[in-house]
Amino acid sequence: MVGAQEEPYGVLCAYSASKRTFSENELRFLLAAAKAVGMVIEREATASRIRSLQHQLLSASRTSVMAELGTLLADQLNQPLTALINYVQSCRRMMAFSGAPVPERFDRAMDKAVAEAERAASILRGFRKSIKSGELHTLEEDINRILKDVASLALADAPEKKIKVNYRLDPKLPKAVIDPIQIQQALYDLIRHAVGSLEQSQRRQLILSTQLTDAGMVEVQIEGAETDNHPKRRDEFPEEYLSGLAIGRSIIEAHGGKLWVHDAPDGGVTFRFTVPASSG
Repeated sequence: MVGAQEEPYGVLCAYSASKRTFSENELRFLLAAAKAVGMVIEREATASRIRSLQHQLLSASRTSVMAELGTLLADQLNQPLTALINYVQSCRRMMAFSGAPVPERFDRAMDKAVAEAERAASILRGFRKSIKSGELHTLEEDINRILKDVASLALADAPEKKIKVNYRLDPKLPKAVIDPIQIQQALYDLIRHAVGSLEQSQRRQLILSTQLTDAGMVEVQIEGAETDNHPKRRDEFPEEYLSGLAIGRSIIEAHGGKLWVHDAPDGGVTFRFTVPASSG
């Protein structure tokens, strides 16, 4: 039994109570039945994979948002803690300069205030460092399959929005060395961003492609249409994209890749990123 992609899913057996040869019509019927069962199995397997992907993306998105929020809070809280230490030290210097006697308990209290503020700042620095050095769990993965799985989820509303989707995937592409869950999240964010740009465009076409670069990196391109909000030059990452795509860009750069936004040859806008290819 095979599905629409001609992948085997099992074997359909037919038996007879007596020894006989199946007719041509019977064989055609059995072949059609096996094909139908295989397509049902394939559809169920795909649906199960998409449900699993939804759960993984939701979990990864929550983790990434919390990490970004944690980094922001650590940066913001570190500033007043540093100011607090400076103020206490300034008070100590002013009291010493005045020449007036300072009760020992005041001196001990200021020591404790500085020590506790420094301890809090140290905890925040450690927290921020642990977030920024998040460990990648890399595997050798088929980027074409991952791209199609994510696209089936991210583009669920494409027919409703009359967006035409074309795939240009390199069938000979080597596997990519990636953390699949993180790259799935980056892909989802980029595709949804491209879909958002298409909503204001007359040309509603999205092209998803993969290729191997001359440098031996796996490259993914997400090409959509241009809107009035897009600048004419995209050689460097535009500032207006940073807030919306910061998480995806940090994921890709953590893999040793890079993310670009630039003009497509036919006037559209292309998100393009690279990740390492397997050497095997």
